Amino acid sequence: MCSLSARWLDRHLDYRLPMLRGADVRLVQLRLAALGYARVADADGLFGPNTRNALKQFQLDQGREPGGAVDEATMASLMLAVGGGAAVAPPTTAAASPGATSVPDRSVSVAAPAGTQASAAVVDAAWLPPARAKRIICHWTAGAYKANSHDKKAYHFLIEGDGRVVRGLHPVDANDSAKDGVYAAHTRGTNTGSIGVSMCCMAGAVESPFDAGRWPMREVQWRRMAKLVAQLCLRYVIDVTPETVLAHGEVQANLGRKQRAKWDPLV
Repeated sequence: MCSLSARWLDRHLDYRLPMLRGADVRLVQLRLAALGYARVADADGLFGPNTRNALKQFQLDQGREPGGAVDEATMASLMLAVGGGAAVAPPTTAAASPGATSVPDRSVSVAAPAGTQASAAVVDAAWLPPARAKRIICHWTAGAYKANSHDKKAYHFLIEGDGRVVRGLHPVDANDSAKDGVYAAHTRGTNTGSIGVSMCCMAGAVESPFDAGRWPMREVQWRRMAKLVAQLCLRYVIDVTPETVLAHGEVQANLGRKQRAKWDPLV
């Protein structure tokens, strides 16, 4: 577990004067917020008494000594925990690493306590390995309401017609690099560092004059996508900007990466 945290933690974090400041502190604060121990609005990157107190409660719930500081073990627990502070084991199957050839098709399994920010979790923490993700691109599949094998190759997460989330063939960290050819190829020229989220819908749709076809996007899919993207932003510390959280149809204009007449999901 400690080896997992090494890529996230370069120094011991605790409350002191002058207070520690930095992206690593903000990451801790965002994880505490995602787990229901703090507020996202308080993630200012400054290790103050509120951060220390939230950490103490998290450590208590984890059965650890509540010292209110962040060492490698505490950081690993923060990154692997799901709603309510319950820890889960890191992925151990081949599917959790780049180059995997299959991933079990599982539905949503997170059940967080009501009234906490963690209750917004859409997918299990085991679906979200450490990765160098820097943006999220949202799509529709231009298919029917069920994810098919082609869809699972192209996207990291798929939202079916009933709102059920299905995991794609490749884990998020497969897109840390596209050089090995084993990654989710969801956006032309923009796959490295990009998480692909897609709604299963819009087969036969026509942009102009607009026709949604036989499988129009459903409201439940749109809402589930928004919640999933919020969870991904917290997990991977992605600020929401026009360049970091965007639709496929915005990639060419916002990132300057030429696409092939993509307009999803802008209707």
